[in-house]
Amino acid sequence: IALFLMPGFIARSVLSSVYPTSEPGETRLALTAVTLSCVNYAIWSWLLVLSWQKQWYKSDGFLAFLAVLVLFFSPAVGTLAIARFMQTIAFRSIRETFGIRHPAPKAWDYFFGRGAACWIIVTLKSGRVIGGYYGTESFASSFPHGEDLYLELLCDMTPEGRLKGISPLTLGGIIRMEDVQLLEFFRYLPQESEYVLEVSDGRE
Repeated sequence: IALFLMPGFIARSVLSSVYPTSEPGETRLALTAVTLSCVNYAIWSWLLVLSWQKQWYKSDGFLAFLAVLVLFFSPAVGTLAIARFMQTIAFRSIRETFGIRHPAPKAWDYFFGRGAACWIIVTLKSGRVIGGYYGTESFASSFPHGEDLYLELLCDMTPEGRLKGISPLTLGGIIRMEDVQLLEFFRYLPQESEYVLEVSDGRE
């Protein structure tokens, strides 16, 4: 059971870390693992048959190599490669041609999954406006958990709700989406040190 299900469970776990999904029931989880394991063994079937014909399996070293390759390396690295391909323009063309939905469950996961640094202006339901920087030290939750956002730097705001500059001694802030009415994103250009002020000017 371990030999047959392990590659499928590993592949699904890796894919879920890239494109989060809701937790399936035990039956569906087992069927998914079996299906992915079948695909994995089908890919390496030629090597398995060849090792049987050549009796390579009698070598402990080759048997250990085969076990690591088929049970662990292939499902993990292969799934990461597939996930990477799913983010390319080529796969986007395939999706649009055959009407396949994007694997990201929500726009939230799609945007923050890109990992792009940006300036964010948050308008709360109370009417308060908060601005900050989303970078490598920031964090956004992912599906199926509720959306919340950590901005590593907060900005001072003008009375009109525009970015003014980085707040002194800021350590960032946590924002719950249940309190948010609107999120606005602006490109971050590292070569422009005064980009915050340029964004403010662009909103006038």
